[in-house]
Amino acid sequence: MSKNNMVPSIRFKEFTNAWEQERLGNLLIPKREKNINGYELESFSISNKHGFISQNEFFRNGGIAISADKRNSILVKNNYFAYNPARINIGSIGLYKSSKIGLVSPLYEVFVSNDLVNNDWLFIWFKSKHFNKIVERKKAGSVRQTINLNDISDDQIIIPSFYEQCNIATTFQSLNSLITLHQRKLNALENLKKTLLEKMFPSENSVFPSIRFKEFTNAWEQERLGNVGDFKSSSVDKIIRKNDLSIFLLNFMDVYKGVKITSKNLRINTANKSQISSFNILKSDVFFTPSSETRNDLGFAKTALETIEQGVFSYHLIRYRQKNKTFYESFIDYIVRTSRYRIIFYKEAVGAQRYVLSIKTFNNTVIPKPTIQEQERIVFLLNIIDSLITLHQRKLNALENLKKTLLEKMFV
Repeated sequence: MSKNNMVPSIRFKEFTNAWEQERLGNLLIPKREKNINGYELESFSISNKHGFISQNEFFRNGGIAISADKRNSILVKNNYFAYNPARINIGSIGLYKSSKIGLVSPLYEVFVSNDLVNNDWLFIWFKSKHFNKIVERKKAGSVRQTINLNDISDDQIIIPSFYEQCNIATTFQSLNSLITLHQRKLNALENLKKTLLEKMFPSENSVFPSIRFKEFTNAWEQERLGNVGDFKSSSVDKIIRKNDLSIFLLNFMDVYKGVKITSKNLRINTANKSQISSFNILKSDVFFTPSSETRNDLGFAKTALETIEQGVFSYHLIRYRQKNKTFYESFIDYIVRTSRYRIIFYKEAVGAQRYVLSIKTFNNTVIPKPTIQEQERIVFLLNIIDSLITLHQRKLNALENLKKTLLEKMFV
């Protein structure tokens, strides 16, 4: 390999020397110290996402290891690496970071690195495409589905100076901290939304929600959907027909995922004039998911917040159009995501390989409703939370994409 190929695409400007090639077997030192005294130490498994995971947390009742003879288990100490030879192809490797000694299965490979390598840098390298290529090559050339430490000892790794390794490791540690921070914020917002969905709408046997804006005190009313609006199914499919007109097609997944119904978010398709007229999309129309291969996907809703010119909905959806403004825009979208309606639609679904909610079922569905003013306040609050969730999800995606890019560009 030429010197030009021994430097990464992205690098700290103070480093200019070419990276050096080393044999993995020269850097990795096997560790097979057994728990021969049978100490009651914590047992760990390795996951591709979280690395070391306590079996007390990962498995009910601590898993098999909780009651097994632990004298054959392998000791792991701070800065020990371990991986499952049968799952290394999916990245199941961990770097142990604890002052407490732990245990792993004797089937695992356990090792440490020598003084030429920063452990945190090496762990990042193990998660990169460079190590993955080694693993894929080993699996492709062997009938065995396990990769032991000896199998990779003759493979090459290209490493920078120890100081540059430390800088790279620090960068990824900072990036991982940011990712963790945004993931926690995202989880907190999603949990808040979940709580509000359950508390801001009445339970089945109540006409009052548990959480409410203080200015509203009246009992909620019950409204049968069929009394205040009409349901309509469609005949428009995804087939593009040469002689039909170009349209924007609203599909099942758009509603299921809660995609904002705008022309730029919809698929370009075709429909005839009659279909465009009959299955159009007007402001305040609500679209439901009436059929799916699983019961859990039924009865989700999404409201069109604008009229979509040349827009139609597919035959995998049904449209609900109110006669008067009984429900504020998006109010139905939120209430059908509560556990109350998830259970109702699950029970009402009929079918075997494909489940269906009939228009009759939707017509007979009773929705509790407060005044339009209270509905508006509820929707406004939940919309804000949705916007924050979207914002943090975008930030999280951007950070994860940045990490992916750096994994490719900061290593050789």
